[in-house]
Amino acid sequence: MENSYQEFISSLKKLYGAFDETQKRFEKGPNSEIARELGYSDAQFSRLVNESATEGEYIRANKNAKRILSLLDLEKRFEGISPKSKFKRALTYSTIAIVCLLIGFGIGDSNKPSKQTGQSKYDMLRWAFESNLRKPYKSLRDLPADCNFECYKYQGRWELKNKYKFPFLSESGGLHYLAKSVVSYTRCAPKDNPEGKLIQGYEYQEHEIWYDIQERPISKFIQEDGEPLQSYQKLEFSKTAEFIKIGTIHTFYFNGFRLDTTLIYREGEIIGRDIEFVKDEELVESISDPSLLEKIKREMVQIVQNPIQDFSQPSQCEPAPKAQTDFHAVSNGDAMVFKCQMSTAHRFSINYTKTYILKDQFIKDRCISRIK
Repeated sequence: MENSYQEFISSLKKLYGAFDETQKRFEKGPNSEIARELGYSDAQFSRLVNESATEGEYIRANKNAKRILSLLDLEKRFEGISPKSKFKRALTYSTIAIVCLLIGFGIGDSNKPSKQTGQSKYDMLRWAFESNLRKPYKSLRDLPADCNFECYKYQGRWELKNKYKFPFLSESGGLHYLAKSVVSYTRCAPKDNPEGKLIQGYEYQEHEIWYDIQERPISKFIQEDGEPLQSYQKLEFSKTAEFIKIGTIHTFYFNGFRLDTTLIYREGEIIGRDIEFVKDEELVESISDPSLLEKIKREMVQIVQNPIQDFSQPSQCEPAPKAQTDFHAVSNGDAMVFKCQMSTAHRFSINYTKTYILKDQFIKDRCISRIK
């Protein structure tokens, strides 16, 4: 028990500074705040630091502390990398963290599609931001005295407000992309962010590929100016007999947001992607020709690997207006609206809108300036 206690205190010293054995306090903050950051109740944390917790509690606490320290160590290894700008550097620092999230999920190899399982592909991402471990957000006590650090109100869970879709332009035609859902956890960038203008977004996307058995040309859905026809916007694939769901694409994506005077700029990169095909026995009920079914699957894999390899390229998005003029007023329900244009290899452009809506804000209270 004594060894487990010493291991726990030693780990927390690396996170919160020197430990006062008499007062049972750490140098970098009161126990109540540290408890909240680590996901403990005040009573449980008090037992841990006063050497009165159970052996099981120390075992779990030490495992949690090791995970936190391991992620911090991996992030430090990226400090020697010098991308072209602070905005790019923020993306680089976060890549290793997302790679850790992908371990155990098989995300990243589109040549080896997954079989359907009951496991959610985004469970690990949710664990990183919603578990009882140390929260990765910047807290109120970390903000500057004048509270001029606007990214703090953008921290939390954002979701896709509305689905969007577009057809793929190809020689044979028939395949359509449906952006079904997005869950994005955002936090203030922890490095090179002195003014609080940079935000990191860790995003899970669940999108679907549908096949039009009539293989109609793109002009039946998209106008020459790139705007979808009204009939296409209202179309629900799942309620239309001419469309067959082929599979689901799971994607882990990283966004870097930069807050300007009135606008929010967005850049990003895909970290990993996986295809989950609908079972063959279900598909053959609608597509009886085996060669056609195999051809559709090949095209789907090619689409995932090439035209939508990175939704920041070839997709171009205009900056979004800020959710609120006064950043302290940002709250649940506010949105970031990005108007985008998908450019294909055939020089045909398709317009779509991606809207993030803030569902679970991390800091709901307003920061109060300590400067008199």
